[in-house]
Amino acid sequence: MKTKHVTIIVGLLLCLSLALAVPKAAMAAGTPACTPIGNTASVAYKVATFDQTPVSSNTNTFTVGNKVNHTVVTTNAAPGVSVVSNEAGAVLTFTITNNGNAQQTYVLTATDLGSGLTTSVFSGNNSVTDSFNTFSKTTSVATTGIVSENTSTTVTIIATMPAGLTNGTYAVLSLTAQAYKINGTTAEANNSSSITSSFGTCVADVVLGDVAGTDDIAGDGKHSARSAYHAVLTNLTVNKSSVIYSDTVNGTYLVGTPKAIPGAIMEYVVVITNPPAQGTATAVTVTDALPGTLTPLSGANWTSRTGAFGPGCSGQAIAKIAAGAWGCLATSSWSGSTLTATIPTLNTGETATVVYQATIN
Repeated sequence: MKTKHVTIIVGLLLCLSLALAVPKAAMAAGTPACTPIGNTASVAYKVATFDQTPVSSNTNTFTVGNKVNHTVVTTNAAPGVSVVSNEAGAVLTFTITNNGNAQQTYVLTATDLGSGLTTSVFSGNNSVTDSFNTFSKTTSVATTGIVSENTSTTVTIIATMPAGLTNGTYAVLSLTAQAYKINGTTAEANNSSSITSSFGTCVADVVLGDVAGTDDIAGDGKHSARSAYHAVLTNLTVNKSSVIYSDTVNGTYLVGTPKAIPGAIMEYVVVITNPPAQGTATAVTVTDALPGTLTPLSGANWTSRTGAFGPGCSGQAIAKIAAGAWGCLATSSWSGSTLTATIPTLNTGETATVVYQATIN
């Protein structure tokens, strides 16, 4: 199989634009990191019965630290993004929301969960099997831009599907976002270090307060979610048969019983079926290279035993597509002894019949 190549693309979105997609309960950044909070206590008292001048304490000030907290969710509906064999540019989409109170960047890792692994793709849904096999990534790690508090970024994974997929199979991917400082090179950790928020920049405590994702644990500075590519294929069936139109001794099938002898005209019938409940097939092309023992009937008008069609298809096949009438197939032609005939569109549940003739040498 050909490998699937993955690219991670990141785009920042304003929090307001994602208000409908992100639960409000998750948007709980709190007081911005680096905010100084300071106040004094005042003590009033009396001596005997006389009020005395209140005494104020020193001003106690502390700096709000960074509670690292973010979520990754897929915006793909179950059971995943439908794909077909050899499809390029298939996209999985995720949203990363910064629920913390400081600005962050996120280092992203896309992981194929492995051939044959049965795993829950979407929370609350049935399990599926990852069965696309090889999944070689050209780009498996990327870094977002700076994501402010209460803001989300959209991440897409773009892949190319291999040939020969099996209908109904899946490729399950996990996207993990790890919180980094705004320089994009320093991972957040439980310590006292540099922080930047909408308030400003400071050195204060950092606490990893993230919840567990699909493929990570709570408090590890990461969050993850899964999505999947789901093979929904159009598997055409093709049947080729032949009938004898005429021979030089017995005449046509209308007046005699022609045989497959030298000089006989053989009529080929190719039936292409797109089974029900599948996708639409396009550019359905039949190619038939006749052996040297046959000469195509390509240079003159001819009539068809199968299609009961009169003269007018010089150099072409005839066809009946779905419920349409028999007619010359304009997208067909002979090149020497090779026929190429294309059905532009064949919808699910439809059948196309292509007919052409050749003479036995």
